[in-house]
Amino acid sequence: MKKRLISVLILITITTTFICCKSSRILNTEYENCINNRITKSFSYNSENYKSNLIFPNNDFNIFDSLVKFERFLLSEKILKGTQKKDYNNFIESIRQIDKPKEILSEIYIRNPFLEHLMDDNNGDLTLSFHQCTRILFEENGKKFRSNNYIVESDLIIANGGIPTIDIIKKLSEQIDYSDNIQRLQLSYYILDNLDYRNDSIQRIK
Repeated sequence: MKKRLISVLILITITTTFICCKSSRILNTEYENCINNRITKSFSYNSENYKSNLIFPNNDFNIFDSLVKFERFLLSEKILKGTQKKDYNNFIESIRQIDKPKEILSEIYIRNPFLEHLMDDNNGDLTLSFHQCTRILFEENGKKFRSNNYIVESDLIIANGGIPTIDIIKKLSEQIDYSDNIQRLQLSYYILDNLDYRNDSIQRIK
C-alpha cells in the first residue's frame, strides 16, 4: 500500500511539473509571437536609414535571436561573466560607470549590424512592444507569467518616456527567473536600450 501511495505521489509530482513547464513554454512562445508580430507591423524604413544589405523583418523574424547574439558577445568578451543573477547584477552596476557607451556599442553592432538597425530610431517601438506584450500576457495569465512587482517596474519604463534607467533595470533584475531565456534576454534588451539612449544623448549634446 505504501509503495503504491509513493508511486502515485511521484506520478502526481512529475505530471504537475510537466504541466507547469509546458505552460511556461507556451507562455514564452505566445510572448515571442506577440513581440515579433508587433515589430514586423510597426517598423518602417525610409530611404535615409534603410540599409539594403539587411533583411526587412518577415514572418521568420525573431528579436530574441539578435538578443542571444548580444548576450553571447558579452559573454565572449568577459563583459558579462555568466548568466546567473549575480553576473547580471554586477554587469548592470558596471554599466552605470560607463562614460562612453559608444565604444561598447560599436563592438556590439559590428558583430550584429541587424540589431543596430533595429535600435536605430526604432528602439522606442521595441520598448513599447515589449511593454505592451508583457501587459497583455500578464492580464491574461497573471503571476504565471510575471510577478506584480515586475509589472510595476515595467510600467515605470513607459512612465519615464520609454527609457529604462539603471535603477529600474536593477529592480527588474530582482524579479526574473534567470534560467528562463526569454526573461533574461528581455532584461538584456533593456540594458542595451539604456546604453543606446545614453549614447544618443551624448551625440546630441556634441
